[in-house]
Amino acid sequence: MREFGGLLSNHKGLIRSDEEFDSLALGHRWRVQTVNLHHLALAKRDARFKSSILEADWITADGWPVVSFLRAHGRNVERVTGSAWLLRALNDGRMKRLRVGLLGGSAGAGDGLQRFGLDLIWRDHRDKADWTSAGIAESLNAARVEVLLVAVTPPHGDLIGADISAAGFNGSIIAVGGGVDMAVGIQRRSPQLIQDLHLEWFFRFVNAPRRLGKRYFVHCLPFFVTDLVPVILRAKCRRNLTGGLGRP
Repeated sequence: MREFGGLLSNHKGLIRSDEEFDSLALGHRWRVQTVNLHHLALAKRDARFKSSILEADWITADGWPVVSFLRAHGRNVERVTGSAWLLRALNDGRMKRLRVGLLGGSAGAGDGLQRFGLDLIWRDHRDKADWTSAGIAESLNAARVEVLLVAVTPPHGDLIGADISAAGFNGSIIAVGGGVDMAVGIQRRSPQLIQDLHLEWFFRFVNAPRRLGKRYFVHCLPFFVTDLVPVILRAKCRRNLTGGLGRP
C-alpha cells in the first residue's frame, strides 16, 4: 500500500480541481478514472485493477478519504467527482456539439441524456457479460463517437474502460458510474448538508443497503482502518518532522 500511495500521489495525470477537469479537451484520445475508497480497496486485492488506475491518462480524488490520502503525500488536491463533472458538462452545454456514446446504465438514463440535448449516437445497455472490448472499440470508432460515458460501477466499469482504450478507441473515456442516473434524476442526490458532512456514502447506503452493504462494510471499512489511516498518519508525521510544505 505504501508503494501504491507513492505511485498514486506521483501520477502524471492527477487532476487537482474541478477547473482542471473542465479544461480537458473532449474528443481527444484519453481516459479519466476517478478514484475513491472502493477503488483503492479493489486495487489492493487486484493487480489488474491497480494497473487500470496507474495507466489512466488522468485520475481524480473522488472522495474525502482519497483527498486526505493524497494531501498527506504532499499533493494539494480538491475532491473531484465524475458525477459533478457530468452535471456541469450537461448544464453548460459543452457536450452538445460532440458525438456521445453511453456504455451501461439503463435505457431511461440514455433517454434522460438526450433530453439535455446530447447527440447520443451510440448506446449499449446489454449485460456486461455480452461485451467485448475489441468489439465495442470497433463499433465506437465506426460510429465516430468522440466521448464515451461508462455508466458501470467498479470494478467492471473501470476495467472495461481501460480495455476499450487499449483496444484502440479514438475518443475520450470517462467512467462516471452511477453519475448518469443522478444527472438525469433517476437516482436522488444527497442533500447539501449531507455532502458538507462528508456522509454521502451513508446516504447512499440507507437508500440501497442490500446493494452497498458489502461494498462499504466488508471491503471499504476494513481497508480504511487497517491500510489507509496508518498510511495517512505516517505520511503526516514524516512531513511534520521534515517540515515539508508539500507539492502543488
